[in-house]
Amino acid sequence: MTSSPPLILLFPGAFATADGFELLLPFLEEAGYSTFPVSYGSSNPPDPSTATCANDISAVREDVFVRLVEHEHRDVIVLAHSYGGVVAGAAAKGFDKTRRRALGQEGGVNESLLEAVGGAYPPFIKVDKVRSCRTVG
Repeated sequence: MTSSPPLILLFPGAFATADGFELLLPFLEEAGYSTFPVSYGSSNPPDPSTATCANDISAVREDVFVRLVEHEHRDVIVLAHSYGGVVAGAAAKGFDKTRRRALGQEGGVNESLLEAVGGAYPPFIKVDKVRSCRTVG
């Protein structure tokens, strides 16, 4: 288990880039956190027909979560806006600290906001499974 503060991963919304976090980063870093703004292949791709949510999820899983959590054993906090929540949530599956700790592994995604507010969605949020996800351009 690491003694340093968790790394904050920042996921922008659709059609946005990690540059949108530039004004926020100094405040997080001043508070003692390292930051890692994430970019997506679907954000201004050379060929928009190849840009999909599934591709973004796969790339983020390998390039961010596997590298930082699996290989570097980092504790991370996910801060995601809009579409970033879809990508981050799917890419982070299986990297939660509770599961990893039970397997004797270090690092992982810290508590979710849902867990922080008691583990239940408010009644106005209906849980449904995503059937498909595709960006259009």
